[in-house]
Amino acid sequence: MTRMRSPNYPAIPLGQAVDYVDKIFKSDRTNIIDKAVAAEHMGFSGLNGRTLKLLGALSQYGLLDKVGKGKVRVSKTAVSVLHGIDDAEKGAAIGAAAASPGLFRRIRESFDAPSDKTITSFLMKEGFTDAAVGPVLKSYSETNAYLAANGGSESYGEAPADASDF
Repeated sequence: MTRMRSPNYPAIPLGQAVDYVDKIFKSDRTNIIDKAVAAEHMGFSGLNGRTLKLLGALSQYGLLDKVGKGKVRVSKTAVSVLHGIDDAEKGAAIGAAAASPGLFRRIRESFDAPSDKTITSFLMKEGFTDAAVGPVLKSYSETNAYLAANGGSESYGEAPADASDF
């Protein structure tokens, strides 16, 4: 029997993604590197299901660019989040990163400050499994909290045209 899978969503909130991309940036700046090297910079021993999900989340937020088969680099958005010239640049980059995941963008376009029950109903209609709903809610709410705490706003910047997964 085929296991039911939920649609893609960032496995971690934006604040955690920023912490991981900062580790990659400190080690290799914006150089093109193997995904396995990026995983090692993040503190893992190599590629596995968990690290691929984490790298996918960084990509969904627009913090990592896929640059070929098995290769990534820290994006310009990530550099602005980490080292923007001023608060306005950092806020715009944080806003763009938070708006980048397609699922988060669809929630924001569909509702104005929805309750967890409303988001749960939306997710179920989108084909999410019961097991995925909790992690999605956590990632979405913590991303919004990070956005608010760090001067970002949904009105800052635009999400990349293609923030696809790995």
